[in-house]
Amino acid sequence: MKNVSADTVDIDHIRIGLTLTLTDMKKLLDGDNGLGRVKTGGRKDRLTVKRINVGNVNQGFKKGDVRPFFTARFEMFTDKDDYRNINVFLAEPQHERNKGRDLVYNCEVEFIPTRLSLPIISFILYQFQSVLGPRRYKQLFDKALLLELHTGYTMYGVSQLFAFMTTSDNNVKKGLCYPFNKRQAVETTYVGDRDSHHLIGYDKTLKEIKKFVERSIKGLAGSFERVAGMLGGVDKWLPSQVCSFRLESRQKYSKDPIALSIMPSVKSLLGKVRLLKPKYLEHLPDEQLSLLIKDKSMQPLSAKWRSLFIKSKLKKIYLAFDTDLLNAAINKRLQALLGAILSPQKTLDVKPKENYKQAVNNARKILGPIIDKQLHDSDPIKKIITSKSRAIYVEGCPGAGKTRLIIERIRHLREQNIKPSAICVLAFTNKSAKEFSSRLKEEKLFSVGMVVGTFSSWCNSLLDESNKLKVLTPDSAFNVIKSLIDKRSQIVKKHDEFEIAKCCISIFSHMANFDTPSIVRTIEKVAPDFLEFQLEVTEIYEAYNKYKKDKYRDFNDMFVQMKRSLNDVDFLEKLAKRYKYLVIDEIQDTNGIQWHIITTLYNNNVRLFCVGDPAQSIYGFRGAVRYMTAKFEKQFEGGVRFQLTRNYRSTKPLVKLTNDLRFKIDTNSIGSVSVLKESKKSSELAKIKFCDTLKKATTWLIKDLEINHNSYACQLILCRYNKQVKSIEKALAVVGSDFAERLSLQVMTFHKAKGLQAEHCYVIDPLFSVSQLSTYKEELCNTYVAFTRAEKALTILACETGTTVYGLGSKSAGRKKAKSIFLDMPEQWVEIIG
Repeated sequence: MKNVSADTVDIDHIRIGLTLTLTDMKKLLDGDNGLGRVKTGGRKDRLTVKRINVGNVNQGFKKGDVRPFFTARFEMFTDKDDYRNINVFLAEPQHERNKGRDLVYNCEVEFIPTRLSLPIISFILYQFQSVLGPRRYKQLFDKALLLELHTGYTMYGVSQLFAFMTTSDNNVKKGLCYPFNKRQAVETTYVGDRDSHHLIGYDKTLKEIKKFVERSIKGLAGSFERVAGMLGGVDKWLPSQVCSFRLESRQKYSKDPIALSIMPSVKSLLGKVRLLKPKYLEHLPDEQLSLLIKDKSMQPLSAKWRSLFIKSKLKKIYLAFDTDLLNAAINKRLQALLGAILSPQKTLDVKPKENYKQAVNNARKILGPIIDKQLHDSDPIKKIITSKSRAIYVEGCPGAGKTRLIIERIRHLREQNIKPSAICVLAFTNKSAKEFSSRLKEEKLFSVGMVVGTFSSWCNSLLDESNKLKVLTPDSAFNVIKSLIDKRSQIVKKHDEFEIAKCCISIFSHMANFDTPSIVRTIEKVAPDFLEFQLEVTEIYEAYNKYKKDKYRDFNDMFVQMKRSLNDVDFLEKLAKRYKYLVIDEIQDTNGIQWHIITTLYNNNVRLFCVGDPAQSIYGFRGAVRYMTAKFEKQFEGGVRFQLTRNYRSTKPLVKLTNDLRFKIDTNSIGSVSVLKESKKSSELAKIKFCDTLKKATTWLIKDLEINHNSYACQLILCRYNKQVKSIEKALAVVGSDFAERLSLQVMTFHKAKGLQAEHCYVIDPLFSVSQLSTYKEELCNTYVAFTRAEKALTILACETGTTVYGLGSKSAGRKKAKSIFLDMPEQWVEIIG
């Protein structure tokens, strides 16, 4: 590949480390004359400097880390276009996580040169020099460190689909592809470990269009596919673009930085790229080529590579860069970039670039009204409650009136002269079941014979008709399991008994979903940290089953035994005739074995009416199968799906914020639109306060409560863990035993708050406690449930460290890399509290 020059290669990303003195740091952070103040009028017209939240830069930070803990961040950009920015991160030495540490660097300058230009880079960095002075600026950058460098090359007119990449470096064994779904064509290929030096290949045009669309619809509560049909020319948008295969070398030096001054001599990894010559693709059968398009990772590609090499009679079957041309071109680019960094300029004569931020805002102005109209036009209630389909699934957003919908459905059934004894209403919790029962009695819709209860209690009552056993409540089951743990076992040396019992419950609940459960497979999925103790867990499992035998039945047993009973033809026939109408609330929290029961009954002519919201699925640890709602119409032949998208609970800014979360949970999801009347108060953004410990967060929270004690009629403080609840309750008690009562204030977990709402909610970041979190997606669902409890106001207390990973201790790289949810809030929908 010889079409290589300084015009065709580029520098895509750079991170620079600086070692500031305490004096330097104070100058930069000075509120009156520091980095945030642009002094001269001419520069003010074009340069913006904002101090913002540090974001996820500290993610994964731990004691003993070699990297600094960053405490401040400035974003600098020109011409009001923050898409083209330079970020400066500062690690204040006096912070407790930096104090006494001999840091290699304590300031990071990071930007994407391809988005800027050399004059703009030089103009922005002059702000640094104007605060520190020319002499000090030169001293710092002469000794600066290179922490990361990305170099790139784009082949226009080349399809990424048929570009198969490997490397000449035989030490590279790792690599992966995105998306992970093996049924889809690969969009992005990684060659090498993403934590260190690696190569990447992707379709640049496709990626840029996708990123633009994602930014344009952020918070608008709809996928682009749903509005695309209403936009003229959108079907020609991508096909009219030239395809472009992008190759990037990503070199990371954080663990072993090199001097910035020698950057131009750095050899790009692009020189090691090997691309399969297109003419050799014809040697592959269509089936094999199709498989490769769906998986371009190292192992399958290397095997085919060797096979083709032999077939070609040992000919050179790959394309590679002319390394002399490549190195010369990149060297020239790096030299020019280094010059712009080392010699910043006070003025900027070049015209502004096309304003990317304005283009995104223009797109939002077009897309926003279309999406809002679609959301306002959700399925009519009357159409839903009168539907004659045998299987109905209603997906309703928070505040859509799902409980009211179920009541109206039952009213419709009663008006159709359906016998009360043929109706069975199943809720997920006892609390919800009591609410349904109370509401039905108020509406004079309840009658003797109608079943209103939880799924588990219904199963248990049917089982009791033939074999009555005592019920072990969740608390009782927990205490029994805890008592069965051998105090001398190895597992107790590493985990406390509370944690062991808690994990055992998750393991046993998950196993209940399978006819032939495997403890090992289940532990791998829900509690990988317990893999080395599978024998101890097995012993507890066997002892627990022995304890229950012929005496007790726990919640899992209710479903397992119900499933077995349905194999009895007589029992099934009798049950299907007895309950003709099954109404199920919170269907997204239904587990595999419950789905089996529901499907069996449906296949025997029972009619289903199911209500739920997959974004509120927070019981994955009990085996809930959230994705089954997406398959509803396939699972139940003839089934129909309805959607309720009007939110009658929360204000518009809060709905926009939670829509952003919802879209992260599922990019194909439809969000909601607030239908509350606009007022000055209802237009307030959610507030976010950053703290580094739960103690500091609690202290701030109590002060905030004292200041705003008359602002709201009812308030909730929501925590992920019981230990956080206890810690906050203890702090509130110190203020006064009746403090919470006087403020109409309750403290509870996210799970217990489900179904509740309050004018104002405080939500505590789970990362304030070092505990094992569920997967990133499940934690998104947990956060979504917490945020959507708020009616008028939401205050988020975020842990600025982001030190815990997602995935219940899983070693999966993808899960470990997930961002801290609370540090990734969209800036346009939150207000940062100082």
